[in-house]
Amino acid sequence: MSKLKEGMALIEELAKKLSNANSNLMATAEELTEQLDEVREAYRRTMRAEAKRVAELKKLLLQEIDAHQDLFAKPKSRVFDAVKLGLRKQKGSLSWTVDDDILLSRIRNQHPENASILISVKESPSKDGLARLKGDDLKKLGVTITEDSDNPFVKFDDGDGYKLAESLVELAEKSGNGKENK
Repeated sequence: MSKLKEGMALIEELAKKLSNANSNLMATAEELTEQLDEVREAYRRTMRAEAKRVAELKKLLLQEIDAHQDLFAKPKSRVFDAVKLGLRKQKGSLSWTVDDDILLSRIRNQHPENASILISVKESPSKDGLARLKGDDLKKLGVTITEDSDNPFVKFDDGDGYKLAESLVELAEKSGNGKENK
C-alpha cells in the first residue's frame, strides 16, 4: 500500500473508533438521564408528601400558638427540636392625625439631625424614617401605629436542602387543596 492509502486507512479506522466511542458515551448518557428521571420522580413524590405533611403540622402549630398567646408573654419565642416558634411583632403601618405641613414642622423642630431621613425629598413625612422612631416620639408628633399586633410564627433552622424543602412547603401551603401539582 502506498503511504497515502495507509494514511487514509488509519484515519478511517480512527474515525470508526471515535464514532463507536461516541455512541457508547451517548448510550451511557441516555441511560443516566433515564435513571435520574426515575430517581427524581421517586423523590419528587416523597418530597411532595413530606412537604404537605410539614405544611399541615405547621398550620396546626400556628393555630395552637395563636390560641395560647399567653404562653409567649416572656420570652416571646422558644426553640424546640430546631423549630423556632412563638410571637413576633409585625411591621404595622404608620398614619398621622395632623396635616403633613404640621408633621414636617414638628420633625424639623424635634429631630433636626434626622430630618433628611424622616422627610421625603418631595417634602412629605417619610414612613420609613418615622418607623424608626420610638412610640413616644411618634405620639408627640401626632403619628399613630396601627396593625402592630403579635402574630404567631414558626421557622426552621437553616440546614442542608432548606431552601428546596421550604419552597416545597410554601407550595403545599398555597395549594392547600390536597391536589398534587406536577
